[in-house]
Amino acid sequence: MVPSAGYDMSILSAGGTLVIDTSKSWRSETSPRTGFNRRALRGLAIVAKGKQIERIGMGLFYVKSQSDPKDRHLVRAKTARGEWQCDCQDYKRRGKPCKHIYAVMFLLALPNILLKNIEALEGGQVE
Repeated sequence: MVPSAGYDMSILSAGGTLVIDTSKSWRSETSPRTGFNRRALRGLAIVAKGKQIERIGMGLFYVKSQSDPKDRHLVRAKTARGEWQCDCQDYKRRGKPCKHIYAVMFLLALPNILLKNIEALEGGQVE
């Protein structure tokens, strides 16, 4: 699945695997060292930090600004047109997912990611 405004923003494939797109125009935004989209990594860091995302309604989230602790950004998950939106300058300028959108996507995917790795979390052996 291709994460971008106007595309399907799902980060989970049918198999429950996390997908970060590195094709087409996204190649310029992908770190050659890690192979990950830099904004996706920043979004993951927001989730890892904890207490940065607040659900305020169905498909609506506030994500704390990482540069100004008094500020927050509104993320709309999957609008009627199937797009994700954020009110930050990065999203407005580029029209593509920002770190705030990725943070919400990772947060929503977290239960599935944990379930896929439950054996490792419980100390069991993974096949």
